[in-house]
Amino acid sequence: MPNSRREALLAEYGEVSNNFRMLTEIRFKLLAFLTLAAGVAASVLARGNATTLTLAFSLFGLVVTIGLVTYNARNDQLYDTLVARAAAIERNLGIPDGAFANRPRPWFQLARGRWRVDHRTAVSTIYKASIALKLFGALHAVTDMAQHTPSRRISRPGLTSWRSLPLWS
Repeated sequence: MPNSRREALLAEYGEVSNNFRMLTEIRFKLLAFLTLAAGVAASVLARGNATTLTLAFSLFGLVVTIGLVTYNARNDQLYDTLVARAAAIERNLGIPDGAFANRPRPWFQLARGRWRVDHRTAVSTIYKASIALKLFGALHAVTDMAQHTPSRRISRPGLTSWRSLPLWS
């Protein structure tokens, strides 16, 4: 392989590795933010009576979390592309034990293959828990507000029960 080609591949490998690290860093910063936001949401829910503000925050959090799930799915696509490119560069450079070409597959599974122990399962579990919390917050707010909405009963002075209606006198 010509030296200029090798230098170009090494430079590209450095860029691919930097982009890979950047995507990983973004992912974990978003997960940390999401976990912090879930903790705040749980503390708000623990206060008791829900309001329309609780409903609004829960729905906003739900939409943001769904947006983050979408962003993470795109991040996964880019991540996979970067890993494939880095592995191809390692093969072209003749690096037999490269970090990208020899990435381990998930080797451990729980519950007879239903629960893979890998990054994507872990990340999706965090997102699912956050979505469940936001849905719970929204449903809690709706049911709490429905219970505390005054009913519109018609009352007449002196009317204390159905037996005091004029029909029975």
